[in-house]
Amino acid sequence: MEQLPDVPASQTARFRFVYTPEYRFAEEFFQQAVASMNPNNFMLLLQQHPYHVGALLQLAQVYRSQGDAETGDELVQRALYAMECAWHPRFKPQEGCCQLAYGDGEPANTLFFEALWQRVLSLGRRGAFGTAFEYCKLLLSLSPLADPKGVFQAMDYYALRGAKELSLLELCRDYEGIKSLSLLPNIAFSSALARKRLEDDGKQHGGMPADLRLQQALALFPAVLRPLLQECGTSARTAGVNWAAVTEHPHFTVGVPPASASLRFLLDIYTKRSSWMWKGSDNMAWLFSNALTLSQRVDAQEQEVLDLITVARDEFSAAAPHAYRHLNSHDFTDSVEVIPEEEEPPPVMPAFGAMEGGAGPAHGHVGVYNPNPDDSVLHALVESMLPWQHVPPQQADDAMNEEDIAAVDALFDEM
Repeated sequence: MEQLPDVPASQTARFRFVYTPEYRFAEEFFQQAVASMNPNNFMLLLQQHPYHVGALLQLAQVYRSQGDAETGDELVQRALYAMECAWHPRFKPQEGCCQLAYGDGEPANTLFFEALWQRVLSLGRRGAFGTAFEYCKLLLSLSPLADPKGVFQAMDYYALRGAKELSLLELCRDYEGIKSLSLLPNIAFSSALARKRLEDDGKQHGGMPADLRLQQALALFPAVLRPLLQECGTSARTAGVNWAAVTEHPHFTVGVPPASASLRFLLDIYTKRSSWMWKGSDNMAWLFSNALTLSQRVDAQEQEVLDLITVARDEFSAAAPHAYRHLNSHDFTDSVEVIPEEEEPPPVMPAFGAMEGGAGPAHGHVGVYNPNPDDSVLHALVESMLPWQHVPPQQADDAMNEEDIAAVDALFDEM
């Protein structure tokens, strides 16, 4: 890693990862392994270059897609360790004053973002929501303006699952001046829910009341209500709640679903993943009460509500391009993409434990002829001709019939 020249009047230091000549040499073989579409080639590369970050992350995805999430997480942690060993002495991301560029011009930086993001997803799927939220804060500090991995669309989920409501509100206030987080549907609704939890516990949060915040969210994003109720299912049926009085109001029907591709994407990932947080009679009654109050404020033509509706319409114009097309919607779920059985690649061999000194071929690296001196001559000859195929000594000896032995003897006589 090297430090880039400081930007005038900037309080942040910029850094970039750089390839060493040896790593650049290994990168050529990595590109060939990617083109081959065979995960075993990543394993062969890692046996020669155990800390090649790209191969580790690719192989981690293969293991997760085959149901081995634990091994995939180990590979991601190894990739993070390799990059941490390359840190510049002045690179201290925990202080929030170091940034990295992301994109095609900085491939090594991009790998660091990808490794951190895969670690976030792994922690969330293992139930370590608080730790995942801390990793989100680290990722945001590296590139808050670009947010290449969509952390702003995920951090509220991990914060609420990890009971870090106050930390979420503080983080939103810190970044509000950098990016208009109030215009993200997940932040708008999650911050209202975080305020409600704190108020129910008798804690202070130093902001507007939860009721008013929820009404603002419903004014900005009325298209959230119907799909949210559908995802909640029977939990939305609460005694004394008549949802028809709200869902049939023009504010919640006109322009639903929204014409903006960006807004449709944001609404979809929020309602499908976070609907469970709204389940329960208490939350449903609270949501209904504020939705009903907002519809009355819309009928009364309150200027504040009309301004919010106008802001949302201008922010998510139908003619605007999809601003989140680079994000994978599956990253914002708790499920893991599994390769269909008919499309599953060849099994990854040897087992990952062999790379760590565990079980695996004892005669050397796969693809490299390294005979065991304790094996028979016939077994060594077989492996010298087929170095990628490990055959137990007894099987090799049994496979050699009298004609094969005679052919071998003739070969040695010619030599």
